[in-house]
Amino acid sequence: MSKIYFGINNCWAVKRRPLTEDWAEVYRRLDVDKVQFSFDLLEPRTSKNALEYEPARVKKVGQAYGLKMHSTFTGLATYPARRVQIDKEIMEGVKVLRGRAKSLGLEMLLWEPMPVPREKPWTLEDAREVLKTSNQGDGVPVKLTIDVGHQCRSEGPDGDPYEWLAELATDSPVIHLQQTDGKADRHWPFSPSFNEIGIIKADKVISSIEK
Repeated sequence: MSKIYFGINNCWAVKRRPLTEDWAEVYRRLDVDKVQFSFDLLEPRTSKNALEYEPARVKKVGQAYGLKMHSTFTGLATYPARRVQIDKEIMEGVKVLRGRAKSLGLEMLLWEPMPVPREKPWTLEDAREVLKTSNQGDGVPVKLTIDVGHQCRSEGPDGDPYEWLAELATDSPVIHLQQTDGKADRHWPFSPSFNEIGIIKADKVISSIEK
């Protein structure tokens, strides 16, 4: 008789629970001890010390939670060369969509910057490049949809939602609003309790857009 083991690939944790303790706690609550680890939870472009430290830390925390790393599953971020090719293919596809959208009488296409490096545009520079490259040739314009909670994984101006609004609001006819503490893509409501700990303030959003 075959033995069937139940485990869970942890790619689901990339956006919501990237810290090892966070996703490990979910496994413990589900009484699942076998993990197929997604490399998208690691950053291959970081320093050599971090590359050595992070896998060891994942293993240590996993053992503390009684988890077994059954196997690994490579994510898109582990293939820099493939990433370049995929970016090129995406842009070619967008050009086709722009032409089709124009023939259907649409006004524009919207592109949402995301909170993880593998989903461009992730930085202000990425966003500027997307707007420049994707709008070459004929077709409807490509604009942004800035989400004020998607700067949570960056630092400096890239990690400041108000910097995004001040620089790119004119290229973002749609803006997604959520309450967040700037540390994660929270999608909290604008209730009194969350507004006390959140960084998104209506007056700052408006003033940044008007800059």
